[in-house]
Amino acid sequence: MNYAHRMDELEAIRDEDRPLVKLGADLCKEHANEGRLYLGEHPLRSAIWKEGEIEELRQLPDNWEVICDAGAYGAETEDGMPIQKPHRWITNSQYIAKEPDKKLTPEQKQYTAKVEVKETTRSGQYCHGLASAILEGLQKEALHRNPQRFHQRPDSHESHKTLCQAC
Repeated sequence: MNYAHRMDELEAIRDEDRPLVKLGADLCKEHANEGRLYLGEHPLRSAIWKEGEIEELRQLPDNWEVICDAGAYGAETEDGMPIQKPHRWITNSQYIAKEPDKKLTPEQKQYTAKVEVKETTRSGQYCHGLASAILEGLQKEALHRNPQRFHQRPDSHESHKTLCQAC
């Protein structure tokens, strides 16, 4: 929704949401202090990035930030037009941070659809390509943290294929 002409209403909504923003930031800090991972996302131009708790989180020494365009991962409108919507991600995993970093080229941006009322909900959903990128980063992080646990034996792929064919 566009609140450009209803700033009092927008500020009331933000005040209502601040306890959740604080909780999310506190949980991310707790995860960082305990050696666990965190991943946060919000639209690039969102005012949330200027909230005190989020600014503190962004200053953590192991925090990584990355920006991507949803359309670079296949996000589309109902009509099949790419969505340009930029996302900002924060994480304490360099492996996860390396994945959602694709941006549309200037030429590709010329063919994107403006996110308007009927597309707002759809633009807030992660498309398959973006979800896959995050999971690829998480897989790389898991392999880095525990290489023996996630190491595939050369013959394990063939055994899996044989088992699947038997089903």
